[in-house]
Amino acid sequence: MPQAAIVWASRVACCVDRKQWRIATVTAGALLWSVASSLCVYPHSLSYFNELAGGPRHGHEHLLSSNISWGQDLLYLKRWLDRHPEARPLYLAVHAAFDPRDVGIEFTLPPAGVVASEGDGLNAPALQPGWYAIDVNLLQGFPYAIPDGAGNTFSAHQGQFTYFMRFGPVARAGYSIYIYHVTSEDVRRLQ
Repeated sequence: MPQAAIVWASRVACCVDRKQWRIATVTAGALLWSVASSLCVYPHSLSYFNELAGGPRHGHEHLLSSNISWGQDLLYLKRWLDRHPEARPLYLAVHAAFDPRDVGIEFTLPPAGVVASEGDGLNAPALQPGWYAIDVNLLQGFPYAIPDGAGNTFSAHQGQFTYFMRFGPVARAGYSIYIYHVTSEDVRRLQ
């Protein structure tokens, strides 16, 4: 397959020699678009999706797990928290290759929703007003083992944090961590 792509690419390059400027111009435009699109997302390259797929903001609608996040946006979350000292205490549910406390993020695990009977969807837990940061994989219902903030690991079951989809995020850390400010009114509405 890679050989066929190389042969095809060389045939497109021959368009310049043959004075087939339309094909050469379209090809050069597509190449420039691809490069510019990729550079606009840098340094969040792991979360890159092109515009036809909805860009990195909508990539999680197509792929999840290690295609989106390895915890790389925890450093951006730490920077966001440093600029927003009011965002304490922080409830955090994120899948990462390391403990978020290693980068200086103090947190508590948010309450997990309980899967209700068929047709009822997810029963929301006793949520408290406050600041929450949730990994996009967990928002989409992907199960993961996640740190609990006390040096232990919690196994998130499928769908336990999808109730956050009922809220609108106030910010994002990179493209993989959504930040929510849950108010008393949000808690009442959820219950």
